[in-house]
Amino acid sequence: PLLGVLGDRIGHRNLLAGMRSIYTLLSATLMMLALTGVLRPVHVFVIATLMGLVRPSDIGVRGALVATIVPHELLLGAMSVSRTTMDTARIAGALTGAGLFAALGIGPAYIAIAILYSVSTLLTLCVVIPSRPQLVDEARSGALRKSPLRDLKEGVTDVWTSPLMQAAMWVAFLANMTAFPLSNGLLPYIAKEVYGTDQTGLGYLSASCAIGSLIASILVSMTRGVPVARLMIVGTAMWYCMLLAFAQVHTVPFAMAFLLLP
Repeated sequence: PLLGVLGDRIGHRNLLAGMRSIYTLLSATLMMLALTGVLRPVHVFVIATLMGLVRPSDIGVRGALVATIVPHELLLGAMSVSRTTMDTARIAGALTGAGLFAALGIGPAYIAIAILYSVSTLLTLCVVIPSRPQLVDEARSGALRKSPLRDLKEGVTDVWTSPLMQAAMWVAFLANMTAFPLSNGLLPYIAKEVYGTDQTGLGYLSASCAIGSLIASILVSMTRGVPVARLMIVGTAMWYCMLLAFAQVHTVPFAMAFLLLP
């Protein structure tokens, strides 16, 4: 939430560029530790913790940036197109990253990751924000004079007093607590301990999730008049059903299918 407050003050483009600079720094640190042969599990835990303080807000900040660029009536399609770029990158990263790691090791793999993060930082700074009316500029100037904690309190109050917003936040909270860990954080453990596969198999599993997201993003971007709230509820319910089925299978091909469908 504090990153959201910061984005309102310095601009979401600048915030996103700053976040990606942090990704670059952390990946370069991991790269140097790996190349010098001193990398230990404790280093990975520390870097993952620092990354975890920033990375979960990436999608939200990106969405806020898109909302400041495109008109309201085009927002759903624009968000879907933005999501396709992320899903495409996840597919390519899962497949090429696993191959690079298997062939060259973690150090050279993180050289590529650090370079890509630095390029993404520069490209983010190239985003042009459309000019806003004077009223918005005055409102931002007033916001800068207020306490960040007051801004945070106002945001929480606004969510809590809006039934629709509160419902969406609860759905997002439950999904992030129970669904995302299974298809993200626990996937390496499942690949090794359940399926007995290596990093290549893990890449296929991760790519399956991204391919399903990419297909859904394309379909949403091509559809007009979608009831977003109902789509969110139905999509979340289908996601949980597919995860339940995923938990019952013991072969990689079936697992890939159930990860792709939701």
